[in-house]
Amino acid sequence: MFSDDQVSEYHCFNEFFEEALYEYHAEPSKDLRHATYPLDVIYTQYGSLLVDLNRPKDAEAALDKALRWNPADVKIMFERAETRKLQGDMQGFFQMTLDAFKYAFRPKQVARCFRNLGFYFTEKELWEESVACHTMSLQFDNQSNLAMSELYYIQQKAGKVIPPPKMDRFREISEQYGFPAGADRDVLGLSYNYGKHFAEQGNTAAARYCWEITYDLTDDEEIKELIDKLTPEKE
Repeated sequence: MFSDDQVSEYHCFNEFFEEALYEYHAEPSKDLRHATYPLDVIYTQYGSLLVDLNRPKDAEAALDKALRWNPADVKIMFERAETRKLQGDMQGFFQMTLDAFKYAFRPKQVARCFRNLGFYFTEKELWEESVACHTMSLQFDNQSNLAMSELYYIQQKAGKVIPPPKMDRFREISEQYGFPAGADRDVLGLSYNYGKHFAEQGNTAAARYCWEITYDLTDDEEIKELIDKLTPEKE
């Protein structure tokens, strides 16, 4: 029923910005259409069940199908990365996390990306890199007990206090391993420019939606001023 044809491809995006990111990265040549049934959710739940049954390879196959239906859902990407970790493929886990950065547009999603990287570096006993990533994750989710517990574990495992690196050093680490030093630049650029486009078109709700993505990831007061200047929505 929802098979791609010569002019259309079908997906199950949860919200506008997922679709916008997919269009930006994939540059599809066909028209995007929405499948009526939540096939991404079905395959994600199936994959999670297979993980619980300790069948990570089968789970990964199911999650690949979930990503076929929603190739921009970061939750699916994280679950898929977990299957690589369960199979002992830490390099695959690392690479899938890097890929997730390109679609992470909520603060807790970005925080999860950095926690994943921190876990990878802990496994490699790269203590400074791990502390750097877990500390950065707290910038996006300061209530994360997982990050705070991992930081405590690192200090115990390393046998010494490892202070978080300064921002210049963190940028060096991010460049060395190929991950952003915060939210992905394309995510920030797209959310800002879509907001600007919608504001110019007089679509206040869409402009606010996009600019709030930018603001939540940056705490940029100039973006907050743009949001505050938008015409209040009618109830």
